[in-house]
Formats: sequence, C-alpha cells, structure tokens
Amino acid sequence: MTIWGALAGGFVGTLVLTTVMRAASELRLTRMDIPFLLGTALTPDRKRAKALGYLAHFGFGFLFALGYFAIFWAI
Repeated sequence: MTIWGALAGGFVGTLVLTTVMRAASELRLTRMDIPFLLGTALTPDRKRAKALGYLAHFGFGFLFALGYFAIFWAI
C-alpha cells in the first residue's frame, strides 16, 4: 500500500459516498445531507454552503484515508 493508493481510495470512496447521499436527498429518501450540513457550519448562504460542504467533505475523506494509511503502515 502506498500513500497515493490510499489517497486514490479515499477520493473514490468519498466520491461514491457523497454521490449516494446527494442522490438520496434529491429522491426524498432522506432529509440528511452531510456535505450541506458541513457547509452550513461555515456560511449561512445556502448555495455557498453546498459548495463549501462538498470541499470540506472531500477534505475529511482524504484525512480519513490518510488515517487508515498510517494505521496500516504502523501495523
């Protein structure tokens, strides 16, 4: 496992998770949208909140992947 592999896996995993959550929200299957929730913590503007939330969600996805990489590298 390389750091680039971990980042690629983190990107793909975050992309799939974000897409599924957004689709579920648009299909009215759920009312919870985590990227939007993260964005509203940063700005009160709804349109900016969606964009900033997506960026924050991807950033946290990369940090999560790097955390997994560090744990497996230590083991």
